[in-house]
Amino acid sequence: MKWTLGVQAVVALDHDALPTRECSDLLAAALDALAAAAFAMRSRFGPAFGEPWSTITVLTRGRLLALASTG
Repeated sequence: MKWTLGVQAVVALDHDALPTRECSDLLAAALDALAAAAFAMRSRFGPAFGEPWSTITVLTRGRLLALASTG
């Protein structure tokens, strides 16, 4: 779900910033999408918006590495 969250954020800010490389690992794909969202936010709102990891923490509500529910 983190991948979906990152992609949605990128599309809302700058759809041209979507990552284009394929990742076989779901965590790598999520990090690509979330990083793209963080940089798109910084690009749109300026450096005062914060560091990329801070933005990713906000986007994922601090649960980037939390296990997904199975049920």
